[in-house]
Amino acid sequence: MPELNTDLSSGTTSAKRNSWREANPTAILKRVIDDNPDASYEVIRDRTRAIIRGREKWWSEQLETIFEYWCWNNYRRLSKAPPLTPEERAAQKAASDAAAAAIRQQIEAKIGERVQIALLEMILPSGKPLRESTREELVDLGGWAQRVAEEMQPGQTVADAGMTEERLRDLYGQGEP
Repeated sequence: MPELNTDLSSGTTSAKRNSWREANPTAILKRVIDDNPDASYEVIRDRTRAIIRGREKWWSEQLETIFEYWCWNNYRRLSKAPPLTPEERAAQKAASDAAAAAIRQQIEAKIGERVQIALLEMILPSGKPLRESTREELVDLGGWAQRVAEEMQPGQTVADAGMTEERLRDLYGQGEP
């Protein structure tokens, strides 16, 4: 089974303009291939189609992406349009790079929203979670742990001090430039 190219670098091919769309069947196809490594093309095709059709809103968006890809490729092939000049290619690449950067930024923001470190559960060099660490252990660590320790009484653990995730994040953020 051939490996699917999932390179995110920009390029000058016409597929780039559609591969960055949210409604892009490539990601679904890749997942089906990964989940069914020994399946035939026909099985992969049918399972991919079933997933896409199962998402009513997506189906029309997927078809729009596919149509634009098909239309662009065939337009360039069938029309008398001259080849792109180096300047046009550069402008096309710049637009593609900008679109890719915007998508990357959106992805990073979504990841940041969904994945946050649970600071209270973070394991410290002592082998204990932050919530069970005492003021004295945090003083020894220094850095942002020192700021946490400054809000605690001697011998008190982070949990005993009633430190919340929100407060720990505030203290953690105070060390950023």
